[in-house]
Formats: sequence, C-alpha cells, structure tokens
Amino acid sequence: GALAGALAIGYRRGVKGMGRLAGLSALGFGASVAVFALSTNYIATLALLLLTGFFMMVEIACVNTLLQTLAPEHLRGRIISFYVVAFIGITPVGSLIAGRAALLFGTEKTLAVCGALTALAALVFLARVPKVRAALTKEAASGEG
Repeated sequence: GALAGALAIGYRRGVKGMGRLAGLSALGFGASVAVFALSTNYIATLALLLLTGFFMMVEIACVNTLLQTLAPEHLRGRIISFYVVAFIGITPVGSLIAGRAALLFGTEKTLAVCGALTALAALVFLARVPKVRAALTKEAASGEG
C-alpha cells in the first residue's frame, strides 16, 4: 500500500490541489485504521492494511511537499525542523498514551478511537483548506513572502 501511494504521489505535477489531497488522505487513513481495528475477516484486514499504507504515504508526501514548496526560502529549514519534531518527536508521546489506553480499554477499541480521531482531525483540516488557499493566493497577488 505504501509503495503504491509513493508511486501515485510521485507522478503528480505541481502542488495544485495537494492540500485537499492531504486532507482526504488523512481522512482515508483514519477511517481505514478505525475499520481495521474492528475487522474480523482476514482478507478484509489485508485490504485495509493496504489502504492504510497507501493513505499514510500519500498524506506524508503531500504535507512534506507543501511545506517545502510554500515555505519562504529563508524559513524553510526552520519549518521543516518543526515538522520533523511534530511528526517524529511527538510520536513516542502518542504511543505511550495509546499503549496505556490499550491496557485500560483494549487494543481494538483504542485503535478504533485513534482512527476516528484522525478522521475527525482530517475533516477539520479539510474545512480550513479553502481559507488557507485564499490566504496563499492573496499573499502571492500582493507580492509578500
């Protein structure tokens, strides 16, 4: 799944529509994780794992590409540093919390809730994409940045 996602995103030209694609991929990732957590069918579980890997790779590549493309050159290193801290540095904290929740509530329930929360966050992100796009368009038209 991740390989297919990487290949799919590698064929894109430009960043137009990538913000929406990142949000849709995050939504697909969260939904596929939530459904995976509740799956009891072996074949369905394998298909959900493929989808999860696909959506995860597309989302990561989109966000990384957008940050590097849209960041002002003089701030690009700092912005990518914050991204790495948020993406890699905070993961162990979330893993600790999820591990404790899994002990208390069970792995399936914890994974389903984490997937649902990811999907919910993606919906919030998707609702804000038009505002961000408008701000970037306005900034480009005014020559700022």
